[in-house]
Amino acid sequence: MFMIVVSSLVPLFLMVLAGWFARRRNILAAGAASALNDFVYYFSFPALIFVSLATTPIAEIFQGRFIAGFTLAMIASYVIMFVISSMLFKAHHTESCLRSTSASYPNCGYLGFPIMLSLFHGSKQAYVASTLAVLVPTLIIMLVVAEFEYDRSHGSASLKAMAGRVFMSMVRTPVILSAFAGVGFSLTGWTIPEFLASAMRNFGMASIPCALFAVGMLVARMEMELKVRHVLSVNIVKIIIQPILAAAFLILFEVSGKMLLMGILLAGMPTAATACILSQVYRTCETETSATVFISMLLYAPIFAATVFVADGFGLAVG
Repeated sequence: MFMIVVSSLVPLFLMVLAGWFARRRNILAAGAASALNDFVYYFSFPALIFVSLATTPIAEIFQGRFIAGFTLAMIASYVIMFVISSMLFKAHHTESCLRSTSASYPNCGYLGFPIMLSLFHGSKQAYVASTLAVLVPTLIIMLVVAEFEYDRSHGSASLKAMAGRVFMSMVRTPVILSAFAGVGFSLTGWTIPEFLASAMRNFGMASIPCALFAVGMLVARMEMELKVRHVLSVNIVKIIIQPILAAAFLILFEVSGKMLLMGILLAGMPTAATACILSQVYRTCETETSATVFISMLLYAPIFAATVFVADGFGLAVG
């Protein structure tokens, strides 16, 4: 079991380390990370999402119980951190919003996909669970956009105006568009020719090394201000409390077997770099969010291994 976890994680962290080394030694220019991220964001990762959904029967995609359990765990984590930040740290609601995002938005795209595919040998369930875990957190983006639009309007924005801005933000998101396209294609019952599906899958899988390499470059150039109490609070909620909540809610909705284990592991992924992007866009908690992302990646490996071992004791094994 230990070697399964290690053999899955070590190659991925080596990709991150390679990106860190390339940036620290100035082998690649600072703009290379942005170029890689743009390639992943606009082309490679949407292709992987589309082909994963388009080649999966619609009945397997609509895992209502999985979606409900995973969503409730994520929202509960968001609310818990928002209350802690607002009441304990006495923070402004926009700061609490960003901390809550860091505490609830798992890195299911850049880390979840490769780890699940590696641990579960590229099974159909791994593709579906990972894809759903990428799409569900877009709810958090909606909350952030709505929160900041409301703040920018000094509380005067109408519900209709905020809904319009949130909708337009979602429409411009390639991952969401590709997901809807994939689901739509699956609904038709048509079949993508195998040579084309294979080509798209190979193209999409390029997103994994590129994304991890870019994460390493991003970490190398982060300017971090370590606010221990804030950063640790966010990470405790993100990588300890959220997977526990996911286990509870998924079991409540009678999710079992591999899908249950995948849901727990995906919920426990470290904070997504999306949190950094949102903090930079809205110029709120920028250095703190960078520190949170970095620390969550450092803490992730041992906690992930511990989660797998505990799950194995309950009869939930990877592979």
